[in-house]
This record gives sequence, C-alpha cells and structure tokens, in this order.
Amino acid sequence: MKTEADDFKKSVARVRVGSRTFVREGKTWVDVLVSKMDAEKRKKLLEKVDAYSARYFELIRKHPKLATWMAKLGHATVFLEGRVIQINPQEKVEAPKKSS
Repeated sequence: MKTEADDFKKSVARVRVGSRTFVREGKTWVDVLVSKMDAEKRKKLLEKVDAYSARYFELIRKHPKLATWMAKLGHATVFLEGRVIQINPQEKVEAPKKSS
C-alpha cells in the first residue's frame, strides 16, 4: 500500500535524519559521507548487510541511530564503524497459502 511517506521519499533528493544527511542515488538513500567518497574507496570499504539479519541487529545494538535511519528511509547506505554499510531490503516472502 502506497503511503504519503512513500510519495515524500520519492520527491525529495536530500533529507536530514538526526545528525546525518542522505541523498538519493537511484532507489537508495546514501549518507552524504559516503556519496562524497570516490568509487574505489567506497568499494573497498563496502559491507553489504541484509535487513533483519544477525549482523543488522548487531549494528542496531551498537548504534541505535541506525534503527532511526532505517525506520525513516527504508534502506540506505551509511558510513559507520569506518565502513560503508549497505543495508539491503529484506526479500519479499510470500505468505503460505491457506489450505482448503
């Protein structure tokens, strides 16, 4: 279901969440600290993390602000712990069909 927040996210190219500013790169929000990096450095520091994985929750416990960023932005790429952390959205899982 499309919400007003979804429309807002699509229409804005830059947004501030807490102490961080994020810019839109395609369908993903990217921390300004990451967007200013050259591609080689960004790739070297990249760690991909699936939403709701054990690593995701480990990062949330260490950095509660990450939970705020993800709640506001859906998924994003952030600079954290000296790494470029790319939070990938959870794949859609179909609900089991009801048996008749």
